[in-house]
Amino acid sequence: MPSKFAHLRLVAASLAVAGVLAFSGCSAVTPASPDASATPTASTEAVDADKVMREFVTAVYANTFATTEAMVAPGSAAAKYVAHQKATDTASKANGDFAQPVAADQPTLEFKDGTATAKYPDGRSFTWTDFEYDDNGLVTSWTTPSGELPSLLWSSDFSGAIAGNTVTLTSAYKTNGGEMHAVLTVTAGSAGIDFMMPYQAQFVASDGIAYAAQSFSAPRQSLPAGVTGYVVLAFPQAPFGGTIYLEGYNVGTPDVWKAEIPVV
Repeated sequence: MPSKFAHLRLVAASLAVAGVLAFSGCSAVTPASPDASATPTASTEAVDADKVMREFVTAVYANTFATTEAMVAPGSAAAKYVAHQKATDTASKANGDFAQPVAADQPTLEFKDGTATAKYPDGRSFTWTDFEYDDNGLVTSWTTPSGELPSLLWSSDFSGAIAGNTVTLTSAYKTNGGEMHAVLTVTAGSAGIDFMMPYQAQFVASDGIAYAAQSFSAPRQSLPAGVTGYVVLAFPQAPFGGTIYLEGYNVGTPDVWKAEIPVV
């Protein structure tokens, strides 16, 4: 589900999000004869699953969120992935960093034996495999080049106060290309936020190694009291799990605050 920002050029394969066609669902199986079982055969189930996978992946790379939201099982890793991609898209548009995808830069999607591969003009390619579904045919998970989907998504919500402001972890995801992306929601307190410094943000992994934000998207102006803004941060090759440090200062004071946002 590709999203691009003026400051943040996220890997297209992660938002393609990396990076969402109407969900037709699994078609009914007509018995071959009055004595045939109404239960689909293994080959029929495979065909239906392949159809769902094709429609879902195509919708993901097209950023058709109404479709992807309808095709994932509630509460599943797939649903959290779609939520992250939608949050990233919403943030980039709010910050004025969204740009329509250039057709020449878009990947070609190839489907074979239950796998989906996105091949980019620059030679990069990413393959998703091992798609899983619930009893209703809704997508629950898959495996990416970075690992199994559940292990690549945030598992705990967080919201904390800093200098009268509220900072919330909206979502986080480790992309196909190995970047750790996080979407933060920042709501200014009674003083208002004069300035945030996402370009100085750091991610300290659980092993104690610090990673600098390579790219970001954030509000370009101050946040008045009670106003909410989005901050998107990308940390290349950072392992999943750790703490994000985001700095800023409020209106009327030179004192810098530093928010600590756990990503687990």
